[in-house]
Amino acid sequence: MIQYESERRKYAQDLIDFDKQFAALFSSEPKTSEKLDDVSRQQIIKYAMSPLLMLILSAPFYRAFKTSGNLISGVGVHYEPSEIVNIKHQQCARNLVIGQRMPPQIFVRAADARPVDIQDLLPADIRWKILVFFGILDESRLPGVQLLAENLNEPTSFLRKYPVDGQIPQIFDIIAIIAGNKSTFNYLNVPDFFRSHWSK
Repeated sequence: MIQYESERRKYAQDLIDFDKQFAALFSSEPKTSEKLDDVSRQQIIKYAMSPLLMLILSAPFYRAFKTSGNLISGVGVHYEPSEIVNIKHQQCARNLVIGQRMPPQIFVRAADARPVDIQDLLPADIRWKILVFFGILDESRLPGVQLLAENLNEPTSFLRKYPVDGQIPQIFDIIAIIAGNKSTFNYLNVPDFFRSHWSK
């Protein structure tokens, strides 16, 4: 597939190369106990699931993790401009990189004041995720937000292009993100359109 070759192959090869390097570190003989960065395979296995992992890693292990951490997590994958990666409006997303995975971030869900990681709201379930960042949503901005909801709900909107029984198709998942104080913000101020479910 041309799309796969141009978008994914490089990262797949990078991951294979990392796996080979990391497997070699695990299978190599432990260094002598005189060196400060020594660690045995048994120690690595024992503490692999522990928060102390980085404290006991030898220098080669640490370098491998540091160099390839973003690759392992998937955050480091950066797709080049294509039919679905349009960097035209990069200036509108100053703290994000278009074509890159959303970086991990903890948010407080307004409806139940529960902290959630943005990655948990963006499962790989074949739906397009539409994140709407409202900033601070005070009274002066509510009319503009309501107008945006009305425009996106119009029959000519891209969200309505492939309707299913007049509803927004299941290929889109909308999540509203607002800056504010959880104790004073009323999430009911957000138009129904942007909160199809309390978890949104």
